[in-house]
Amino acid sequence: MFKKVSRAIGLTATSLASLVFSIGSAVAETVKPPAGKGFSENLGATINKGLGYVLSIAGLIALFYIIAGGFTYLTSAGNPEKVGTAKNQIMYAFIGVVVIAASFALKKWVFSSLGITSAGDNITL
Repeated sequence: MFKKVSRAIGLTATSLASLVFSIGSAVAETVKPPAGKGFSENLGATINKGLGYVLSIAGLIALFYIIAGGFTYLTSAGNPEKVGTAKNQIMYAFIGVVVIAASFALKKWVFSSLGITSAGDNITL
């Protein structure tokens, strides 16, 4: 049962990520840049926002896995197999959170190095 739920969540996350990128690319293609600004600035801001959304969704999925692992741990009733599964799930979810945070920091560093910013991009690590 848990594998089916995990697979469904993974497919949903992948679908959402592809939707964000397809919407971002469609907006970048249809919106004309304002006078005095190049197309690359608009494309960069769109990519910056899209990556922010994807990383936020990934963080929510990691939070869900931490909660699900805690629930599995609480309901294991001392079963060593379930306890081990829950501990691994929580550990891997925390590793995912670290990877997401590192990805966000890398995105922020790369885009600031390129001079690309977007409105509301004021989160600091």
